[in-house]
Amino acid sequence: MKLVNVLAMTSVMLMGPAMVGSVNLLGFQDVEAAWAGGNGKGGGGGKSSEKSRGKSEARGGGKPVFAGQGNRTASVKAPKAVKATQGSLSSQLKALNSLNRNINGLMNSSDPKMEPFRDFVSNSAELELLIVAKADAEAALGETSAALAAALAALEVNPETAEADLVTLLETPDLSQEAIDEITAAQELLEQQAEDQAALDEASDDAAAAAEATSEEAMIEAMVASLNATGAGPVTVDDITPEMTAWVAEQLGVGEDQHGLIDDWLAKL
Repeated sequence: MKLVNVLAMTSVMLMGPAMVGSVNLLGFQDVEAAWAGGNGKGGGGGKSSEKSRGKSEARGGGKPVFAGQGNRTASVKAPKAVKATQGSLSSQLKALNSLNRNINGLMNSSDPKMEPFRDFVSNSAELELLIVAKADAEAALGETSAALAAALAALEVNPETAEADLVTLLETPDLSQEAIDEITAAQELLEQQAEDQAALDEASDDAAAAAEATSEEAMIEAMVASLNATGAGPVTVDDITPEMTAWVAEQLGVGEDQHGLIDDWLAKL
């Protein structure tokens, strides 16, 4: 699937979290929160245009992939050996063969073995939207930070002591109205920067939590839960073979070049 690339942008911001990860064979990434200084905020106009573009790209096909929110998974292809022994794979899959259905059949099904996959697909779509939200927050913070830096430079105020220095400037006798307006505008930008940073922190936390629910481990757990829902268990993660995992990932559409149920659900949102 085609994944959102907006998060691959290099941050020029003052503060903010970034997501980093490593891609495994199936195209999943494990997420860590890597907190680093140097984030900014990218403002009102940036927020609107980035949001519009990001949503369009997400609906074009975003999938669980996780992490850096920029670079996403490699495509998941069923091994040739699996295709050559499809009968054997079908026997391994058992109830999982029911994933070979359209998105309406999955999301509207009352079959208990489909419930774990409905959750996985929903979580994957939510992650893609959260990735867009994080990109918007980064853009907003970058724009505000840039405006604040320019305002403080014009007033010859040190950014590290800006809050106190701006208050002191306002107490200067015989200030012109123009000077008062400039100082007040800088104070408002300082407050906006703090709000934008908080919004970015929240968006990053939400994206990280959603990524955990759409990891390879989460998909395998959904497979186990689905198989056990048929009463044919008990099935454990040790019973899930790489061939089974590859087939399910392909049906769901995990992977940059794959189109599956996740993409179909995103298209409906």
